[in-house]
Amino acid sequence: MHATYLRRVTRHFCEDKGEKFDIGAEVTHASQATDVRHLVPLTKAAIQHFSRFLPPVKNEDDLEALPDKLKGSEELGFSPLFDPFLIDACCQRGIFPLAISIGEGIFLFAPKLHVERAVCALADGAAQRNRISGFPFCEGDEGIFDADCLGVSRKLTRTPNQGTHRPSFDIFINRHEDLADVLTLIRRQHGENWLCAPLRKCLLYMFFNSTKYATKVIFTAIRRRKYSETPISEISPVIQEGELVACEVGYLVGDIYASATGAYCISGGGALQLSLTGICMRSAGCRLWDLGMMMDYKRTLQCVSLPRKKWQKIVAARRSNPSEQILNYLHDLEKGLPVSDFLKSDVPPAIADPNSKSQRKKQRRKEAVIKGKKAKRGADL
Repeated sequence: MHATYLRRVTRHFCEDKGEKFDIGAEVTHASQATDVRHLVPLTKAAIQHFSRFLPPVKNEDDLEALPDKLKGSEELGFSPLFDPFLIDACCQRGIFPLAISIGEGIFLFAPKLHVERAVCALADGAAQRNRISGFPFCEGDEGIFDADCLGVSRKLTRTPNQGTHRPSFDIFINRHEDLADVLTLIRRQHGENWLCAPLRKCLLYMFFNSTKYATKVIFTAIRRRKYSETPISEISPVIQEGELVACEVGYLVGDIYASATGAYCISGGGALQLSLTGICMRSAGCRLWDLGMMMDYKRTLQCVSLPRKKWQKIVAARRSNPSEQILNYLHDLEKGLPVSDFLKSDVPPAIADPNSKSQRKKQRRKEAVIKGKKAKRGADL
């Protein structure tokens, strides 16, 4: 018998039926190629058509002009060319490197400058947050990343035990052998979406040739600890030793970490991924976490909204901040560390302060569950 929490979860996947893909081949190609640029063969009429709705982006000058060309709620430019240098230029200006589908499996590069950007401070307290130039005024701990708000399951943060082979998990950052698995899990969960093959190859190329680009691509993998050499069986309904359970792709611009996308295949894996990402990047020395478009779960992380002009000013001011210390810290995580090193879980519940913020939130969640069960029983009667 295996614990229920170790069951592989795939009901949230949106795999494309009948469509085959080989992420491993993409990784190999990007590691060996000298040019991964991809030009979508649009006719002149098609380019004119898209230009009626989206500002064309051919080079850095077009990116500089993009904010003035976007009116009201408009957020996208477009280019038929997927180019690592153009992607790098986008990231360095606070513009998200997106792609949009135009049908029949064809995507266009569509740099996105959000009207509002969800950000949070990776700070040790209000004083450090308040020293981040351009960060909006906040009271108390508002705007500061708080991993406790996510309620990561204690079962996912247990310390490893070589003697008993207790199920536990490890985090790896920028380990080459994780690349194909990370992008495959993302592809399986989200389908062929904005992170399409041409964009994947560009990001991989930037990763393999990092000295050419100011933007540093980051791959994070969380795996069940491997105690033995037993091969992974995808037929089993249970997460195997060594199997990837959650992951993330993001990038560094100065001391700003930007999340691009992620995926998971274990219950609670999404919360685990977010918690570890925030804690690792804060420990590495990042001071801002960019999470793109504001959503409810990002408010749970204590994110605040920044208008795009203010956001771009912050990026311009911080993109030249040295990232060597951050990269050195992340490099040490290539060999992996137990999740429990970042999310301590062996403190008995009785020792926890019942008046702490995290304990009060847990109590409210319990009360809500009890209330819901009572309401359901009343309805059944």
